Amino acid sequence: LNRLIQVNRVSDGLVIAAYLYDANNRRVRKTITNGGLTGNIPNGTTDSLWQGWQTMEERNPFGGSGSTDTPTRQYIWGTYIDECLQINLLSVAGPQSLPAGAYYLLQDLLYRAVALTNASGDIVEAYDCDAYGNTLIFSAPDSSGNWWGDAAVQSSYGGNEIIYCGYRFDAETQNYYVRNRTYNPALGRWIQRDPIGYSGGINLYGYAFDRPIVGLDPSGFQGAIPIPSPGEGLPPVPFPQRIPTIGELMGWLGELAAANPEFAAAIGIIAALGAYVIWRMNVCWPGYQQCVLRAHTRSNWCTVVYPPNRGLSRVDELKCLALHESRFQAKCMEQLVKCLLAFWSGYFQPRMPCQPCARFCLPSVG
Repeated sequence: LNRLIQVNRVSDGLVIAAYLYDANNRRVRKTITNGGLTGNIPNGTTDSLWQGWQTMEERNPFGGSGSTDTPTRQYIWGTYIDECLQINLLSVAGPQSLPAGAYYLLQDLLYRAVALTNASGDIVEAYDCDAYGNTLIFSAPDSSGNWWGDAAVQSSYGGNEIIYCGYRFDAETQNYYVRNRTYNPALGRWIQRDPIGYSGGINLYGYAFDRPIVGLDPSGFQGAIPIPSPGEGLPPVPFPQRIPTIGELMGWLGELAAANPEFAAAIGIIAALGAYVIWRMNVCWPGYQQCVLRAHTRSNWCTVVYPPNRGLSRVDELKCLALHESRFQAKCMEQLVKCLLAFWSGYFQPRMPCQPCARFCLPSVG
């Protein structure tokens, strides 16, 4: 499944972290040993309780003072999936020993954490990230009270882990856990291949299409999405995760032709190409995804057919787009069909340029 399950320190070969996941690919346990990468990260095990794709509570499965399964912190989220509004610490946390209580995370327009405040509004921890997420954590200000000054006290870990773009910072490895993948800010790339293959772009390890100052990737496979406005959540229907099989494609094309008779002839040509279309979908799909994303961020029409709490395959989403009347449906489908036809034209007639879909696929194939 290409998930990170263990990390060893190069200098001595010791295990510094181990992770467990549930059937929905959510990380449910993190165990830190041997002080992590820097050697001073507190050892311990943390279990995470999820609601959908948001962590609601963390627990120490081995408890404290003789108890077991002790809650250690709870989260309150805003309307955007990584908009953390409040963190309730139920035990002492961080190198500065933050006491139990309610804390509030201040985030910028990219949902990068800037500071953590207590109930009185006083800063108790501060953060600084560059465009790719290289992170500095400050546990105390300098002598003049500047939390971001050169003399401010830096720490290798903090009382809060929600930092770069709202992702979870793993101090034990200096990586970020971002749901379906793990991101390394020092490299500016993912450490695993893209779960959706080339549908997310030609670079299987690239983060946000190398445009981190204008895009986010909260799922770990969506690619660069526009920065959400305050109060705006993720698209209600997630991007499909795989290219359909030939059988699925044929079934969908039949439904698409019935629902869109004006495209019937073009769809018939595409259906005849079969496996070739499957291959070309890897190139045409990113443009279609972006079209769908724009539609989803402006309308909830797909939720009428497929509620957002239901797991969807690529075929489910295509059916939704093909069969549900919407002003976006025809536009997105027309772009996809033209892109596929242009590749067909380029393959059988190499001198014919790919004019119909110049924005969404390569110019021609010889």
